[in-house]
Amino acid sequence: MQMEHIDQNLSAEKGKNNGEFLFYNAAEPPFTVLGAFEYGKDVFARRMPQSAAVTPKLSWLNTCNSGVRVCFKTNSPLLAVKADYVGFGRTTHDTLAGSAGINIMVSENGGPLKFADLIEPSFNELFDEVNGKPAAFRRTVDLKSAAERTVVLFLPVESAVRRLTLGIVPGSSLKPANPYRYQKPVVFYGSSITMGCCAS
Repeated sequence: MQMEHIDQNLSAEKGKNNGEFLFYNAAEPPFTVLGAFEYGKDVFARRMPQSAAVTPKLSWLNTCNSGVRVCFKTNSPLLAVKADYVGFGRTTHDTLAGSAGINIMVSENGGPLKFADLIEPSFNELFDEVNGKPAAFRRTVDLKSAAERTVVLFLPVESAVRRLTLGIVPGSSLKPANPYRYQKPVVFYGSSITMGCCAS
């Protein structure tokens, strides 16, 4: 099912201009997706080959986006985020911010990443999903200035994103983020305590 057939506001045509923002599919260049085995298919990202997900629970966890991030550079003072989920993750031990939220960090002039915002579904959107409506939300983030910066979106820990669309103010720059200085990732293996879900 294509979300734009249900709600035209969720269309992700490349460079679509609704007058306020130019929207882009975050699974396509110039965006860089890190922490995923594959991305941009029927779900936004998978963390391992689907053939390795040998149980229904592993198949679901494979589409949850813990560790997946989207990186780019822009001088847009505002960022519009349209997030279409397979379903909002709900647990007894975590908040919606932790299980279904998107953390937005920025770096200016090559400095360290700093917290910019945390966006999450509202309880009304959660209840809408329970009542059969698509699991989706849209938020606008104030990036505070028109200075060029690197933006990194950390995707939800316990939710599967189907499609992520990002909008910038028309006339703003949009470039790939600089590659990591060290290309090989550091991998931590452990339980949910290692992940730090309920402590973050």
